Amino acid sequence: MTDVLRNCTVVVPTIGRPSLDVLLDALAASTGPRPAELVLVDDRPTGTPLAPDRPGLPPVRVVRT
Repeated sequence: MTDVLRNCTVVVPTIGRPSLDVLLDALAASTGPRPAELVLVDDRPTGTPLAPDRPGLPPVRVVRT
């Protein structure tokens, strides 16, 4: 199972709610296997860019739709 997670990408669609910070903090603090990449899909038409950087996260890519 660990090898499978290391080869996968987790995609999180978001509109920038405060719960996104809760999710990112929980992922950063987790001790289990990490995915290869985390993609945040920012579905807001405008707004401040997301700030997903946290120690402990896999590489994060933000895509704005």
